[in-house]
Amino acid sequence: MNNQQKENQHLRVVNPRSKATQDSKPEAKENKESPATQKKTFPTRGLLICGSIGIVLGAVSQIPHTPTVRADAWLTPDPEASEVVHMQVPGKITEILVKPNDTVEADEPIALITTEQLEEEKVDWDLRLQESVSNNASSRQQVNTAAAKLEQAKSVEKEVRDRALELEEELNLLKSGSPPAHIQALQKEVATLQKSIVSMDESIGRYSSLREQGAVSQEQVSQAERQKLSLQRQVDDKQATIASAERQLVEELQDKQEELSRLETNTVVATEELAAAQTNLQQQQPILKQVQKEQKRREEQISKQQVLRTSKAGKVITPDLYTLQGKTLEKGEPVLEVADSSELIAVIEVRQEEADLVTEGAIVTFSPVEPGLKSFTTEIEEIEPVLERDEQLSKSILPVKARVSSQNSDLKAGAKVFAKIKSTETIPLYQLAWREVLNLFKIRKY
Repeated sequence: MNNQQKENQHLRVVNPRSKATQDSKPEAKENKESPATQKKTFPTRGLLICGSIGIVLGAVSQIPHTPTVRADAWLTPDPEASEVVHMQVPGKITEILVKPNDTVEADEPIALITTEQLEEEKVDWDLRLQESVSNNASSRQQVNTAAAKLEQAKSVEKEVRDRALELEEELNLLKSGSPPAHIQALQKEVATLQKSIVSMDESIGRYSSLREQGAVSQEQVSQAERQKLSLQRQVDDKQATIASAERQLVEELQDKQEELSRLETNTVVATEELAAAQTNLQQQQPILKQVQKEQKRREEQISKQQVLRTSKAGKVITPDLYTLQGKTLEKGEPVLEVADSSELIAVIEVRQEEADLVTEGAIVTFSPVEPGLKSFTTEIEEIEPVLERDEQLSKSILPVKARVSSQNSDLKAGAKVFAKIKSTETIPLYQLAWREVLNLFKIRKY
């Protein structure tokens, strides 16, 4: 018996008009009513029944109902718990150190790169350091040369100054009657010769008297006079030597004083040159330290740039990493992504027609597609303010996000799940039915 037959049978059983017809036959015999009375009775009962049914249906339609929204959802990594590793400089990936689904720790190397820019930077900073070291060494050599020159100038100046002081002392002694030893020796010789001349004068006088007496010859007198003349010439020579020695002392003192003045100037110049060289060296020192520090920092930076690292721990979720081997990438291009699999975000694709039923904080239950995985429940955390258009399905969807903690360790980023959102609002049953009719027939209000 089909549903239509059951319904007809039910109508035959409960139809009041049919029963009234059966019951009216015996009454017609006993109580005969006028046709006008019968016409008034049957419509009144029907209206009452229909009204009762309408009231019941109206009351039922007003019963509040909590709607649920069903939609597809996709699990994605939590942006706060994931990291996309980008190229720091343009270069070629020489080796990938991890595989998809590998678990990595923070600061763990994930790839090796090489780049001409890094090599050029290293060579450039090596040359800068070499130049700075060379300049520093040259400045230090200039300081050493200037210091040696100054030391030599001071030594020569001291030597000349000491000699000039000696000459001044000798001249002062000469003026005070205490000449130097060599002049004293000459003066003694002169005194001795002068005594000899006096003695010779006496001898000549005595020889002259004896010649007049005929005791000695004229030749003896002449010989004595020649001896005296010889002694006088020796005295003159000695006195000339003494005078020359005195002049030499004066001249040498003048020469030493002039030389000392020149040497003092040289010493001043050498002192200034040493000061300038020391200043240049002092200026080169911080430059060298800065270049060394910067070169070391650059080396560390280049070393870090040659090894790509992840700053966050997690699981490598980028597929087909082998395609990156030997590939040249520009600065800023993504290499791979690492995500914490214990923190996922479910992006629920809610239809535009049901967007008004979804609010933040609403309870949502997810059912994984994979068999054997348990369902889990969480709350709506974020609702995007802008609808997204799915041109392939010709519909607009509202992205709704819910955080999925490590409730199920078998969940993976990129997996599809089914979402059932329990609305936080209640609506009458008739409104729910009407929404279903609109959705069924794609009816829109304009």
